Amino acid sequence: MELNEDLQVKLTTSQKKAMAGTPVEITAEAVAPEGTDIKQVKVYADGALVKSLTEAPYTCTYTPSEKGTVTLTAAAIDTEGRESAMASLSLTVTAKRTTFKSHKVHGT
Repeated sequence: MELNEDLQVKLTTSQKKAMAGTPVEITAEAVAPEGTDIKQVKVYADGALVKSLTEAPYTCTYTPSEKGTVTLTAAAIDTEGRESAMASLSLTVTAKRTTFKSHKVHGT
């Protein structure tokens, strides 16, 4: 795909840290130069497509499945099929909290 250096995308999340299994809102802000429009914005997590968005606001939800660091990226594509440079950010994912039930232990 041809690169459009004038096409810009900025990526933000509702939080910088998330717990595994908890949804995170991702927003991509895309700006096209005069004379062209945004056709779609593609959002990825560690290289896997999360969502292809075709209408502003370019927002979707991603739910990390395990502890670690996830690299979120996004690219905007204009109506001529040219792509922006990738915007990226890191999301730190903590382990899912485990709920423990207390039980009475009777002595003998």
